[in-house]
Amino acid sequence: MKKMCLLLLLVAFAGGCARTTTTSLVAGNPAGRDLGLGKTVVLTWFEFETTDKAGPEKAARLRGLIEARFAGLPGTEVVDAGPLVAALGSRDWRAASDTELVAAARTVGVHSVALVEVATLVGRLHISLTPAWSVETSFAYQARLLDARSGSLVLSALRGRDVAVAFGVRGREALYRDFTADLAELTQSLAQPTDK
Repeated sequence: MKKMCLLLLLVAFAGGCARTTTTSLVAGNPAGRDLGLGKTVVLTWFEFETTDKAGPEKAARLRGLIEARFAGLPGTEVVDAGPLVAALGSRDWRAASDTELVAAARTVGVHSVALVEVATLVGRLHISLTPAWSVETSFAYQARLLDARSGSLVLSALRGRDVAVAFGVRGREALYRDFTADLAELTQSLAQPTDK
């Protein structure tokens, strides 16, 4: 039995036991923009928050990571979303048009609005009848950035990553690291000055 397990592990490691699938659809126009987003409201929504028993905890952690990423961009100050949401009146920010969001931002003196909607953030353990297992982690999110000063869409992206590792050990911390690294990669261009 030991030889069989060892043989299975050897075959898995030699044959390439990891699979990564990445989705990255990015559009926008950061050209001609000054460095820095100025006063920025970050609006977040998590599809899993009400259906996953760990949803509120995951959402709170992600909200902190997302806000910290935007706050870390040069020339950017993340401000409270309350006044902007109030300026929208009874309209939910997810249903509001870009024009309505820009108008609300201008009303309350905000320069940029970042909208991040996370559809999934999940880890799964798969165990088969043979002595084998695999770990799968995945996330998917949509991010948009509006410049209230010009009224333009600076960035629009649909991103995701699915990682499956046979005989692997990947926990929730690896999933948070993957998400944070992906968001950092997406927003990296916002930290660079552009030519006018």
